[in-house]
Amino acid sequence: MHIGRATIGAVLSVLAATLVPLGALAAASSGSLQRIYGTDAIGTAIAISQAEFPNPGSASAVVLARSDFFSDALAGGPFAASLNGPLLITPGAGLSSGLNPRVQNEIQRVLPSGHTVYVLGGDLALSPNIDSTLKGLGYQVVREAGVNEFATAVDIAKAMGDPSTIFEATGLSFYDALSAVPAAIEQHAAILLTNGSTQAPETAAYLSQFPQDTRYAIGGPLAAFGADPSATPVYGRDQFGTSAAVATRFFPNAKAFGAATAAAFPDALGGGAFMATGGRLGPLLLVNPSAPLPSGILPYLAGLSPGTPGYVFGGPLAVGNDAAAALQSAVAAKSIPGCAPAVSSWSAAQLAEQMIMVSGQFSNLAASAAPATAGVGGFVLFGQPPAGSGPSIAAGIAALDADASNAGQVTPWMSTDEEGGLVQRLANVLGALPTPRQMASQWTPGQVVSEIAAHAAGMKSIGVTMDLAPVLDTAAPNDPYADESDRSFSENGQVASAYGDAYANGLQAGGVVPVVKHFPGLGHANGNTDLGPATDPPLSQLETNDLIPFGTAIHFGVPVVMVGHPIVPGLTNGLPASLSPATYTFLRQTLGFSGVTITDSLGAGAISAAGYSEPSAAVAAAEAGADMVMIDASSWGTTVSALEQAMSSGGLSLPSVQASVSRIVAAKNIPICPS
Repeated sequence: MHIGRATIGAVLSVLAATLVPLGALAAASSGSLQRIYGTDAIGTAIAISQAEFPNPGSASAVVLARSDFFSDALAGGPFAASLNGPLLITPGAGLSSGLNPRVQNEIQRVLPSGHTVYVLGGDLALSPNIDSTLKGLGYQVVREAGVNEFATAVDIAKAMGDPSTIFEATGLSFYDALSAVPAAIEQHAAILLTNGSTQAPETAAYLSQFPQDTRYAIGGPLAAFGADPSATPVYGRDQFGTSAAVATRFFPNAKAFGAATAAAFPDALGGGAFMATGGRLGPLLLVNPSAPLPSGILPYLAGLSPGTPGYVFGGPLAVGNDAAAALQSAVAAKSIPGCAPAVSSWSAAQLAEQMIMVSGQFSNLAASAAPATAGVGGFVLFGQPPAGSGPSIAAGIAALDADASNAGQVTPWMSTDEEGGLVQRLANVLGALPTPRQMASQWTPGQVVSEIAAHAAGMKSIGVTMDLAPVLDTAAPNDPYADESDRSFSENGQVASAYGDAYANGLQAGGVVPVVKHFPGLGHANGNTDLGPATDPPLSQLETNDLIPFGTAIHFGVPVVMVGHPIVPGLTNGLPASLSPATYTFLRQTLGFSGVTITDSLGAGAISAAGYSEPSAAVAAAEAGADMVMIDASSWGTTVSALEQAMSSGGLSLPSVQASVSRIVAAKNIPICPS
């Protein structure tokens, strides 16, 4: 989901002794990590400019963008490099009517009078008073400003002389474009912006003028590649993986690398340009503010030569000293801690186990030792543990994790149902939450993010790593089935989208994996699938409301979707949705979901009413396209055997199983061990 976009700022603490302080050196020394930073985002951009152009008057131009919003600035890195100038930032017109004094001083230091400052965006982006100030200092001022960010990027490409190579990245977020900057500079390319997975008219019009251009789509089907499927795609499973994919393709033997926080855009904005100028040719990798490092970048770092120097852009509040130390340790690492062997090397039994989520009890976690040792993909934990039992739960979960680790297995997800209100397993331990319906009536989405983030941090502290929430069903206030009237945020799909997104963002901010449910929606089903069969309205009707929250969640990158058991006329061919191939085809191809699918409990009445046992339903769901199946512990052994037999007979194809397990391992943020 789109979490962590607030700007990291304020006063920064002293650098760790292991880091080389900013100096006049043009490059970090072998094996070192140099931090380039200021007291805030503007100060960091100035520090990058000083490192890139240490001699007064040595720049040929300056590119100036706003510091409080990213859209106009995304194409600015390659532009600045082409002009032999730094990329500086100053507050937007809504925050300031003038040029930041520190930025003015840096422009006067680095750029001789009479040269040009290129201002990105119109008067609503950066105040026209800035132009007057710069002209008064003896500079020429050129505005690169279109009617929107897409047009501004086109204007910049034209100002660069219409390069024959184009990098496309979404303009709806900053991650992909920032990762693209060093590669675009190295390839003498411009960056154009897409409207997410839809091509912006301004971008399309420009590209149509140059059909022979080489085009790279930085970002997957929900981003630039979705907008331009004819471009060469370069992307990973998330923003971190995409930064590594760009690094791998364009800098396979880098002599240096850079890193910046993925929580805000300014540090990476200037850092990307720095990494491909002044004789440096290396990628910009995105990291979290604190360790551990994202698994997606670890293989790339491990593949670098020993002693490869690095640069960190931003202070310890942006990229913590623990993350910086982890970056140094990850370079040329002979092994990646916690990595998994390539899925192609797994046995049928290991693959089958990883596809299973099995029930367990908070009150008797030790009883789950056998499936943990065997390598099940996850546990769904039930019960209502009493107040004060947090330490014992933490110890029990840690023991299960150790059982898996000691047996060489991938750590299982530890999940539970923590929706709030009537469905909340840890209310006594962590405190009660309102029902989702109450949240939507009493809290703003921002409050939901804050409250759920704190709750998720409590879950994580006792070892729970996944929440089978939020419920994205849209149910009427008087819905009579399965407490949907309280468990759903609203009957209105747009409202349910906003609050479901906020809930999922809060979970991820607290370090817990969200699972949206119950696709394709149970809010208007005519029964409770836990107890027996139930039928949804036809697909055509669901598309007008019930599917809106799921589409929104998928658009924003939710990692896991739970598929429920309703029969859907026009979609599931009379089968429960969890067992119907058409359900998964719709999820993947129509909605563009690329994450993990997991069934609702296969012990439900709707499944048995359809004539399936848990093991046979598990096979049917896997053959239909489910990545994981949820079963009772009593069916664990027979379900593993059934999945193995299906693989052996060919009914369940090995490539599809390996693809499912690969998605599970990736969603667990577990890197693949170097070969």
